[in-house]
Amino acid sequence: MMLGLTASEIRRALLLKFCPKCIVEDEEGYGEAYWHRSHQAFGVSVCYKHMCRLVDSDIEVDQRHKHEMFTLNNYLKRRSYIFETVFDASDAKRELFIVQQSYLLLNCEFPLMGIDQIREYYVFKLQEKGLATESG
Repeated sequence: MMLGLTASEIRRALLLKFCPKCIVEDEEGYGEAYWHRSHQAFGVSVCYKHMCRLVDSDIEVDQRHKHEMFTLNNYLKRRSYIFETVFDASDAKRELFIVQQSYLLLNCEFPLMGIDQIREYYVFKLQEKGLATESG
């Protein structure tokens, strides 16, 4: 069991995904499209930025050849794809919540905490609830 995912309703992605609108922006801004990690998060099937459905590639997430490099540009050169830009946000509040929260978690800067700071934090929270003594 990894992060409680075995009991989760969120399905694990089998293929790398991309947003066709991000491809255009990436190529204009950087000269090359790339795989966005926010598109690869569990439960994410919509682009957080463009609110369009992500397109599944045929590249497996758990590759047997882990040291091969699959660039998005090379993938696009050898494949054509059809995508649906329509995403009815009113029907998918939960899905939008997952997309937006995944993006925030992947892109926020958490303060670095050592094991002692983490322990102190949880002992403090337990003490607040009367579930731990002064010594922890």
